[in-house]
Amino acid sequence: MSNSTSQKAPQGRPSGSPPFVARPYVFVSGKGGVGKSLVAASLAAQAVALIEPLRDSVSTVRALSMHRNELFDGANYDLTLIVDFEDEAGLEFYAKHPEHQPALQFMPTIAAARVAVDFTV
Repeated sequence: MSNSTSQKAPQGRPSGSPPFVARPYVFVSGKGGVGKSLVAASLAAQAVALIEPLRDSVSTVRALSMHRNELFDGANYDLTLIVDFEDEAGLEFYAKHPEHQPALQFMPTIAAARVAVDFTV
C-alpha cells in the first residue's frame, strides 16, 4: 500500500535534534476469555491483517510489530501492538489516518479490554 491519501504527514524533527521516539504499547484482551482457541487465532489474524500493512501505508510509522501472547494463557492479555513514531505529531497523524480507521472499528468487536502506554525513548 502507498500513502495515497490526501493527508499530509507532519514535518520531521529539526536537524541536530536529540533522538526521540514516541512508542505506544497497546495490549488487548479478547472477549469471552477465548485465549489460544481457534476463534482467538482467527480474530488475532484478522487484527494483524488490518494493522500490519499500516507499517508501509502510514508515512509516520518508523516501526510496527504486533504479537500474540504465547505463554500463560488466560493470565496475560492476548495481543500487543508496538509502534514507533518520530514524535507525538506522527502518532496523532497515525491515529487519524484513514487507513487506520478500519482497525479502530474492528478492535472493539474482539476486545474485552484495551490498555495503552505511551512513552518516549
